[in-house]
Amino acid sequence: MSQQPFREDVLPANLTRAAFPLPVPTLDLDFRIVVDLNPLIPVGEGPFGKRNWISFSGGVFTAKWSTGTVVPGGQDSQVVVAESLSTAVETNYLLKTDDKEPAYITVRTTGWRTGPKEVMERLFDPARANDVKPEEYSFRLNVKMETGDERYKDVVNTAMWVGSGARLGATVVYDAYRVA
Repeated sequence: MSQQPFREDVLPANLTRAAFPLPVPTLDLDFRIVVDLNPLIPVGEGPFGKRNWISFSGGVFTAKWSTGTVVPGGQDSQVVVAESLSTAVETNYLLKTDDKEPAYITVRTTGWRTGPKEVMERLFDPARANDVKPEEYSFRLNVKMETGDERYKDVVNTAMWVGSGARLGATVVYDAYRVA
């Protein structure tokens, strides 16, 4: 499906972009997460593609509002599209802040890793995956977080982030940009 020009003639005259301008969102780098992965477990073919399960062995994060670790036990549930090797990712995991009394923050991401099939084949090959540069493919995420901790709930519970990531062997790195 090709993209068409943005048509404003279908809008009421008083609600066109010129007549009723809305603020344009901005992106502000807010945190980087490094997640260490356990070996992939192939679940098998499903109705939408090949499903993989990858648990997390740990990791670290640094943010404008805290630093800390990725608690072991999180997971990435992937669906790989056979024809292109494009990969839908859905992760759930827990952050633990470095505070004397740590806060726990749940993280959920959804997104896609896409690119030329040859690049995707290299990403899935452990012997060649480390040689794939982040600019050779797209790894984009929607990020949601939640906590009950009073120190962080206003920072994370109502925010929205988009992320850009890369896979480096048994590690995933991503930067998350707060949508403002």
